[in-house]
Amino acid sequence: MLLILLSVSLCPAAEMGRIVVHIEGIKPEQGGNLAVALFDVEGSWPKHNSALMRGVIQATAATMQFEFNSVPLSSLYAVQVIHDKNANNKLDFRWFPYPKPKEGVGVSNNDRRIGPPLYEKALFPVDGATTNINIRLNY
Repeated sequence: MLLILLSVSLCPAAEMGRIVVHIEGIKPEQGGNLAVALFDVEGSWPKHNSALMRGVIQATAATMQFEFNSVPLSSLYAVQVIHDKNANNKLDFRWFPYPKPKEGVGVSNNDRRIGPPLYEKALFPVDGATTNINIRLNY
């Protein structure tokens, strides 16, 4: 008797890509780091400690880039970048006469508004091997 075993994967391995974040408008003379965070769930936005992926690079030039690797394809994502001048791992605010960031900040699609950035305005698709996005920091 000949017994043949076949192995079939019902769940194909998820295809992965990378996101290259091109960050512009950095003020390197202010020192500190750039904290870059990738989000895939609105409920975690924009809290960096709740991000899907995050990283930190030293702010050394007016234009820099950061890469997220092994990102599942066919999904929507949002990115936020903070110029964390004092390296305290959070976006610092001045509160009077109204709340305003004391550090540079930017989000994917460069949506600017009064108040916190909107998740749905920052979303972009990742459906290829490499997705490039540009973020301009606002101070």
